[in-house]
Amino acid sequence: MDANTTLRYGRKAFSVLVNTFVVQPAALIFMFALASMAVTKSGPVQVAESALQEVAGLVALGPAPAGYLNMQTCADEPAKPAALDEAPTLPEPIVCENQVVEAVPIASMADKIAGVLTSTYLVAVVLALGIRFLFWGVPDLSGLWRRKKPA
Repeated sequence: MDANTTLRYGRKAFSVLVNTFVVQPAALIFMFALASMAVTKSGPVQVAESALQEVAGLVALGPAPAGYLNMQTCADEPAKPAALDEAPTLPEPIVCENQVVEAVPIASMADKIAGVLTSTYLVAVVLALGIRFLFWGVPDLSGLWRRKKPA
């Protein structure tokens, strides 16, 4: 195999990897964000405003020790799930009577957020691949490995 062939294989492989693991999931997440904004009749301004209101709510809880973040949690005992033999009904809305401010380590919150982001990314990759195969089929890579017959 000469250098040009190796370079062509490398470029094609890189293109397939970038398209599969970067472009398609990003496009899918962007389309989901647009759809959710359309359904909720909000836009980027309302999303930013909501995020800033959450930050203001955290600041209003007061200072936390270094490496911690004050968060409101519910001190009430969680409701017990209904028995399986009962008729399926909508659960009662959860109303928290006793809210307390709790210092939560930033590192544990970062781990939880990283897990959610990783799961979201993996779901986007799988869905993007599914959509690609559904509409465009399996990509034809046979020409990539086909050897030219000597003349």
